[in-house]
Amino acid sequence: KAIPDFTLVDADVYRRKPEVSPTSRLRLTNQIKLNFKFRYSRLRHRERNFQIGNNTFCDYTGQAGSLYTKKSDFLTYIDAMSWHLNESSVVFEDLPDSQLYTGCSGADFIWYKFNNYYALNVVFSAATRFAQTITEEYTITVTAPQSISQYGLIEWEQSGGAEIEYDAAVWESGQT
Repeated sequence: KAIPDFTLVDADVYRRKPEVSPTSRLRLTNQIKLNFKFRYSRLRHRERNFQIGNNTFCDYTGQAGSLYTKKSDFLTYIDAMSWHLNESSVVFEDLPDSQLYTGCSGADFIWYKFNNYYALNVVFSAATRFAQTITEEYTITVTAPQSISQYGLIEWEQSGGAEIEYDAAVWESGQT
Protein backbone atom coordinates (compact mmCIF):
# COMPACT_ATOMS: atom_id res chain seq x y z
CA LYS A 1 0.00 0.00 0.00
CA ALA A 2 1.45 3.35 -0.95
CA ILE A 3 -0.11 5.32 1.94
CA PRO A 4 -0.19 3.57 5.35
CA ASP A 5 -3.32 3.65 7.50
CA PHE A 6 -1.34 4.13 10.73
CA THR A 7 2.17 5.37 11.39
CA LEU A 8 3.77 4.38 14.70
CA VAL A 9 6.53 6.43 16.26
CA ASP A 10 8.84 5.51 19.15
CA ALA A 11 6.46 7.08 21.69
CA ASP A 12 3.71 4.68 20.58
CA VAL A 13 5.68 1.52 21.25
CA TYR A 14 6.25 0.45 24.86
CA ARG A 15 8.67 -2.14 26.02
CA ARG A 16 7.76 -3.32 29.41
CA LYS A 17 7.35 -6.47 31.38
CA PRO A 18 3.81 -6.81 32.81
CA GLU A 19 3.63 -7.90 36.43
CA VAL A 20 0.84 -9.53 38.36
CA SER A 21 0.44 -8.36 41.92
CA PRO A 22 -2.21 -9.96 44.14
CA THR A 23 -4.66 -7.59 45.71
CA SER A 24 -5.66 -7.48 49.32
CA ARG A 25 -8.77 -9.47 50.17
CA LEU A 26 -10.14 -6.35 51.89
CA ARG A 27 -10.28 -4.54 48.54
CA LEU A 28 -11.99 -7.44 46.78
CA THR A 29 -15.70 -7.31 45.94
CA ASN A 30 -17.33 -10.27 44.25
CA GLN A 31 -21.00 -9.31 44.52
CA ILE A 32 -22.57 -5.90 43.98
CA LYS A 33 -26.19 -5.22 44.88
CA LEU A 34 -27.76 -2.03 43.49
CA ASN A 35 -31.10 -0.91 44.94
CA PHE A 36 -33.09 1.79 43.18
CA LYS A 37 -36.49 3.33 44.02
CA PHE A 38 -38.46 5.49 41.62
CA ARG A 39 -41.61 7.35 42.76
CA TYR A 40 -43.87 9.26 40.41
CA SER A 41 -47.52 10.18 39.82
CA ARG A 42 -49.50 8.29 37.22
CA LEU A 43 -52.35 10.38 35.80
CA ARG A 44 -55.47 8.38 35.07
CA HIS A 45 -58.59 9.24 33.06
CA ARG A 46 -61.68 7.03 33.22
CA GLU A 47 -64.82 7.47 31.18
CA ARG A 48 -67.92 5.34 31.31
CA ASN A 49 -71.63 5.27 30.58
CA PHE A 50 -74.21 5.51 33.35
CA GLN A 51 -77.93 4.93 33.61
CA ILE A 52 -80.14 6.30 36.36
CA GLY A 53 -83.38 4.43 36.62
CA ASN A 54 -84.12 1.08 35.08
CA ASN A 55 -87.81 1.52 34.67
CA THR A 56 -90.32 0.78 31.99
CA PHE A 57 -93.60 2.50 31.50
CA CYS A 58 -95.35 -0.65 32.74
CA ASP A 59 -93.30 -0.50 35.97
CA TYR A 60 -94.80 2.90 36.70
CA THR A 61 -98.35 2.10 35.66
CA GLY A 62 -98.38 -1.21 37.54
CA GLN A 63 -97.73 0.57 40.84
CA ALA A 64 -100.57 2.66 42.12
CA GLY A 65 -99.46 6.12 43.10
CA SER A 66 -96.02 5.76 41.51
CA LEU A 67 -94.26 9.07 41.04
CA TYR A 68 -92.42 10.01 37.91
CA THR A 69 -88.99 11.58 38.16
CA LYS A 70 -88.48 15.10 36.89
CA LYS A 71 -85.73 15.60 34.32
CA SER A 72 -84.34 18.37 36.52
CA ASP A 73 -84.10 15.87 39.42
CA PHE A 74 -82.11 13.48 37.22
CA LEU A 75 -79.71 16.34 36.44
CA THR A 76 -79.43 17.12 40.18
CA TYR A 77 -78.48 13.48 40.84
CA ILE A 78 -75.85 13.66 38.11
CA ASP A 79 -74.40 16.93 39.48
CA ALA A 80 -74.02 15.26 42.90
CA MET A 81 -71.65 12.69 41.38
CA SER A 82 -67.91 13.24 41.62
CA TRP A 83 -67.63 12.44 37.89
CA HIS A 84 -67.72 15.19 35.26
CA LEU A 85 -70.73 14.99 32.97
CA ASN A 86 -70.37 14.98 29.20
CA GLU A 87 -73.39 17.22 28.64
CA SER A 88 -73.85 16.26 25.01
CA SER A 89 -74.33 12.61 26.01
CA VAL A 90 -77.45 13.06 28.16
CA VAL A 91 -80.39 11.12 26.72
CA PHE A 92 -83.71 10.97 28.55
CA GLU A 93 -86.24 8.21 28.02
CA ASP A 94 -89.39 10.27 28.01
CA LEU A 95 -92.80 9.12 29.11
CA PRO A 96 -94.74 7.77 26.14
CA ASP A 97 -97.15 9.83 24.12
CA SER A 98 -100.85 9.89 24.93
CA GLN A 99 -102.64 6.77 23.67
CA LEU A 100 -104.56 3.63 24.63
CA TYR A 101 -102.36 1.00 26.32
CA THR A 102 -103.00 -2.69 26.72
CA GLY A 103 -101.40 -5.26 28.96
CA CYS A 104 -99.27 -3.32 31.41
CA SER A 105 -101.46 -4.04 34.42
CA GLY A 106 -103.67 -6.60 32.74
CA ALA A 107 -106.31 -4.15 31.56
CA ASP A 108 -106.65 -1.49 28.88
CA PHE A 109 -106.14 2.08 29.97
CA ILE A 110 -105.82 5.48 28.38
CA TRP A 111 -102.59 7.33 29.04
CA TYR A 112 -102.45 11.07 28.77
CA LYS A 113 -99.00 12.68 28.62
CA PHE A 114 -99.56 15.90 30.44
CA ASN A 115 -96.13 17.56 29.93
CA ASN A 116 -92.52 16.89 28.96
CA TYR A 117 -90.97 17.54 32.41
CA TYR A 118 -90.74 13.87 33.46
CA ALA A 119 -88.69 10.90 32.26
CA LEU A 120 -88.44 7.19 32.97
CA ASN A 121 -84.64 6.94 32.78
CA VAL A 122 -81.57 8.88 31.79
CA VAL A 123 -78.42 7.58 30.11
CA PHE A 124 -75.24 9.64 30.00
CA SER A 125 -71.47 9.41 29.95
CA ALA A 126 -69.17 10.95 32.51
CA ALA A 127 -65.46 10.98 33.23
CA THR A 128 -63.17 11.29 36.19
CA ARG A 129 -59.50 12.05 36.54
CA PHE A 130 -57.27 10.97 39.37
CA ALA A 131 -53.62 10.50 40.19
CA GLN A 132 -51.92 7.45 41.65
CA THR A 133 -48.57 7.60 43.39
CA ILE A 134 -46.47 4.77 42.01
CA THR A 135 -43.29 3.49 43.65
CA GLU A 136 -41.13 1.14 41.62
CA GLU A 137 -38.29 -0.71 43.30
CA TYR A 138 -35.46 -2.35 41.39
CA THR A 139 -32.63 -4.51 42.69
CA ILE A 140 -29.78 -5.49 40.38
CA THR A 141 -27.22 -8.00 41.61
CA VAL A 142 -23.92 -8.60 39.80
CA THR A 143 -21.88 -11.58 41.01
CA ALA A 144 -18.58 -13.26 40.27
CA PRO A 145 -19.30 -16.91 41.20
CA GLN A 146 -15.69 -18.09 40.71
CA SER A 147 -14.45 -15.47 43.15
CA ILE A 148 -17.21 -16.28 45.64
CA SER A 149 -16.26 -19.96 45.58
CA GLN A 150 -12.60 -19.08 46.16
CA TYR A 151 -12.82 -16.22 48.70
CA GLY A 152 -16.37 -16.39 50.03
CA LEU A 153 -19.02 -13.73 49.59
CA ILE A 154 -17.69 -10.18 49.80
CA GLU A 155 -20.66 -7.95 49.06
CA TRP A 156 -21.00 -4.24 48.36
CA GLU A 157 -24.44 -2.59 48.38
CA GLN A 158 -25.45 0.75 46.92
CA SER A 159 -28.87 2.42 47.10
CA GLY A 160 -30.32 5.34 45.21
CA GLY A 161 -33.59 6.76 44.07
CA ALA A 162 -35.51 9.43 42.26
CA GLU A 163 -38.81 11.11 43.01
CA ILE A 164 -40.84 13.24 40.67
CA GLU A 165 -43.20 15.48 42.61
CA TYR A 166 -46.36 16.58 40.83
CA ASP A 167 -49.37 18.45 42.19
CA ALA A 168 -52.26 16.56 40.64
CA ALA A 169 -54.97 18.96 41.87
CA VAL A 170 -55.21 20.69 38.48
CA TRP A 171 -55.39 17.34 36.65
CA GLU A 172 -58.04 15.89 38.98
CA SER A 173 -60.27 18.97 38.76
CA GLY A 174 -60.01 19.16 34.96
CA GLN A 175 -63.04 18.75 32.78
CA THR A 176 -63.18 16.05 30.13
